[in-house]
Amino acid sequence: MLFRSRDHLAERHGCGCAAGLIAATGGVTGDVVITSVDGSIVTETNGFTYITQSDIHSISPANGQYGTKVTITGVELLSGSASLSSVTLAGVTVSSIVSQSVTEVVVIADSSASATVGDVVLAAPNGASLELVNGWTYVAKPVITGISPVEGQIGTVVTITGTTLLAGGASIDSAQLAGSPVQEVVSSNDTHVVVVAAGNTSLTVGKVLMVNDVDAEIESSTNLWTYLSSTSTINDVTPSSGQSKTAVVISGSDLFGGGSAVVSVSLAGATATIVSQNDSVVIVTAASNAAGTGAVKLTSDAGATTVLDNGFEYVAVASVDSVVPSSGQLNTVVTITGSGLLGGGSSFATVTMAGTSTTVVSGNDTHVVVRVGSGTAGVGAVVLTATSGAVVSSGAAAWTQLTDGNITSLSRSSGVLGVTVTISGTSLLGGAAGLSSVTLGGATASISSESATKVVVVAADAPAAAADDVVITATSGATVTLADGWTYLSPAQLR
Repeated sequence: MLFRSRDHLAERHGCGCAAGLIAATGGVTGDVVITSVDGSIVTETNGFTYITQSDIHSISPANGQYGTKVTITGVELLSGSASLSSVTLAGVTVSSIVSQSVTEVVVIADSSASATVGDVVLAAPNGASLELVNGWTYVAKPVITGISPVEGQIGTVVTITGTTLLAGGASIDSAQLAGSPVQEVVSSNDTHVVVVAAGNTSLTVGKVLMVNDVDAEIESSTNLWTYLSSTSTINDVTPSSGQSKTAVVISGSDLFGGGSAVVSVSLAGATATIVSQNDSVVIVTAASNAAGTGAVKLTSDAGATTVLDNGFEYVAVASVDSVVPSSGQLNTVVTITGSGLLGGGSSFATVTMAGTSTTVVSGNDTHVVVRVGSGTAGVGAVVLTATSGAVVSSGAAAWTQLTDGNITSLSRSSGVLGVTVTISGTSLLGGAAGLSSVTLGGATASISSESATKVVVVAADAPAAAADDVVITATSGATVTLADGWTYLSPAQLR
């Protein structure tokens, strides 16, 4: 028996006797004495023990709804019995008693149709009960009013809206969409919960179910979510390695993941630029990234994701180490050295020097030899583009394009073996330190002297012929040409 919060309790019996009990300190054992109205006495020695006075110390949490796990702590919570017969929270019997001891009782709250505040009552089979007045608050019953989008696949970001969605808790710890656990709960509050859908290979329709941090369950009243049927698969990635600007073709099936378009693509964690797409082929341009291997990931406008693990490798970031010579003009032969110059590709499509096109003579990952074209004078980068689309660029001032040389006049425009010809003009050395050859009408002349503005040569022996070019070639390979500038005569024509 437990007599809580009472100083005296008397019970009259039909026999005309009374039992009187006075509250005492816990742990006191004594006789049970029954005295009748006629003065007769019946005694049971040590027949009753006063237990420690029961008390509820705390309720955690002190509010919630259906499914909330509630921990009640205190002393002598079982009121002298081996177990409790019932627990009510604000007048509602709990769904279940999970565990119970004299110091802790754990229960699962049942549902309340409305928000209310009321007592926590622990009732024992011996008739004793223990109360904490206004110890429990039922929050308003959670209501899921909608979700957006209403359909999707793995990776779809879903926003769940409603009222009192936390059901008295601090956060949503887990959720299910049509019976499938979500990948992640991104954020949660009483009106909005954001989750990321997990995969489901078949068309499935079902309810939304959420569980908060104290195990309360919040479920939609109707089916709100549809898993789209998806067999989204990446079958091939070509090329499977590269660097910045590499054109990558991703092929597979159902790449839109039930949506209408792919909205983002990442290669080994770096966001690529989408060039074109359909449900079976997506073409992207790789961004710059550190060397490493990672997944190819496509995200559709429905939020669905299609992933190929370890589908793309970023090769080591390329480096242009030297450009020799670092300046020149038309036909200057330039050697570019560095590392990873192909950017993961197999050959070079183009090489430009400060915006000027070149002809690629030879090339590999560490050495590229080009012949510079005619271009506008200026300073700029050396840009190497592989056939894969990968782009490797030097610093902004790696190459100086010089103004093309120009032959303005010849001291004579015709002659025979042994005649001396003075060639005048500008930039005749092509930006180099000297000349390697001068040809008059195709025949190599002997160079007597040379400068950027004047070159003196002696004509070689050659048969009479129609007018042909004068070509000055520098040691760098740069050329300066005067079309049809020289005519070889026959000796008779000199008489």
